[in-house]
Amino acid sequence: VASFLTPRNRPTKLACLPAMAMSDAEATKQIDQMVNFILSEAKEKASDIERKAEEDFNIDKLKIVEGTKKKIRTEFENKAKKVVTQVAINKSTAVNRARLRKIAERQEIIAKVKDQAAGLLAKKVGNQGEYKALIVDLIVQGALCGGR
Repeated sequence: VASFLTPRNRPTKLACLPAMAMSDAEATKQIDQMVNFILSEAKEKASDIERKAEEDFNIDKLKIVEGTKKKIRTEFENKAKKVVTQVAINKSTAVNRARLRKIAERQEIIAKVKDQAAGLLAKKVGNQGEYKALIVDLIVQGALCGGR
């Protein structure tokens, strides 16, 4: 094959080109078509990039919004738990105050009864007959209660 292509019969660069020559108008038209094609491809690529950027933006925005919503829900739940806890503490405190008030009132009544009993006992001790009757009654009552 190499001997077939001698310098005389080897094709030249011009021989590889189409035989038709283009006019300036045709060349300009073809250049304009190529420019329009390139611009069209560039616009399509720019549109794809813009669409992808918008999509990424929306995904990121959704992540941020969902994260913020989750954070707000968590804060709200924590505040609700604190409120419930504070209500329980307040209720317990009120119950304890009422219980302590009741104990204080009971102690006060017991002290009054004790003072009244001491006063009556002092009167009975002063009167010998009443004192003997009281002692007998107390011994009988103690004997009756001691058997239980």
